[in-house]
Parts: sequence; structure tokens; C-alpha cells
Amino acid sequence: MTSELDQIILQRNSIKDATHIDESNGLKFLLLQHTRHIWCGVAWGITSHDFTGLTPITKTETSIQTIKVNGLEDLIEGPVALQAVLNGQTVQLSFEPWEDKYWDDFIPGIDATSTKIFFTGFHDDRKVFFRIKPKTISIRGIEVPAPFEPKDGDTVWHLNTHSGCGYSMNSWSDDGNHSFMLWRTEKEIKQVVEALRKVFEVKP
Repeated sequence: MTSELDQIILQRNSIKDATHIDESNGLKFLLLQHTRHIWCGVAWGITSHDFTGLTPITKTETSIQTIKVNGLEDLIEGPVALQAVLNGQTVQLSFEPWEDKYWDDFIPGIDATSTKIFFTGFHDDRKVFFRIKPKTISIRGIEVPAPFEPKDGDTVWHLNTHSGCGYSMNSWSDDGNHSFMLWRTEKEIKQVVEALRKVFEVKP
């Protein structure tokens, strides 16, 4: 039985959804939950082709614009969230009444939640919020947001032992000097500082 997500992929007939390629001839293939397909020029056709020997296609993550709703940050629109799922990214859902700690991963083919919520924005009359699952790192077992690589002009937050709060904000200048300990928001850097204080038992 074809899942809702697989149906969406097949109906849009895009070669960009290819998951594998035969490097000997350039043919592209699509591996779904229950079926295998080959690109026929204008659509995906069913195939019994053995995927052994095919090269998986690595899809790069594209920049996704986030929105802010009622004070909630880093949210994305439902259709954008569905596109992210189709691109292989992990999307998380949260429902009203909203709480920051309650986010569930949307798992295609396993999650019973209908893909319709990506278009309606509601589930059982409850508002649904979407976000890309944040990347994290572990500091002595404490999960915190992962740092990011900024672009010229980006606002960045970084650790600063000379600051009373433990961090500072700056505008990033791409002058050839690189730092791997920069975060996007004050909310993220606060979590990092809190984790470090717990590890080293430092009182604020």
C-alpha cells in the first residue's frame, strides 16, 4: 500500500526526488517505502531493478526561512515543512497549547498523522506548529543547540568569559578568521552557558 507521502512524491513527477543514480549511464531511481521507480523522462515508472550497485544521492540542505508566531521562534509554514520532509530533513510537530519542550518527530511511513495537516495547519481542531529539528551537540550528556557557520553580516552570539552573563553578541565579518563556537540566537547561547555552568558547577 502506497503511503500518503509516497503518493505526493509520485504525483509531482520531479526528477529532483531521485534517491539513487546509476553512474554508468546516468539513469536515476527513486526508492520509496514499498516500491522502486525509474525516471522515464516525464514521470516515475515502476521498476524491479536491483538497487545494489547504485549510488545513493546525497541531498544538501537548503536554507529555510523561519517565521515567528505569537512569540514562538524558528517556526516554518506547513507546505515548507512538507517539502523539507520530502527532501529528507527531520520535521517536528507541536500542538496547542504550545510548550517549548513538547516536540514530536514526524516519521514518514510510520507516523499515523495525516499529511493533510501540513496544508490545513490543524489536527483535531488544535493548531499545529512546525519546525526543522534543531541540530544539537552534547556537553557532558547535556544536549544543547549546535553552533553554526555564519555568513558575512550575520548576527552571532558567542561565549565570553569577561561578560557577566557569559556571552556576547556581534556582527560577523568574514575576514578569513574562523570560529566554530558561534550561535544564531540569544536563546541558543543561553542554553550553552547554562549547560557549561552545570558541568563546572559555576554559579551565575
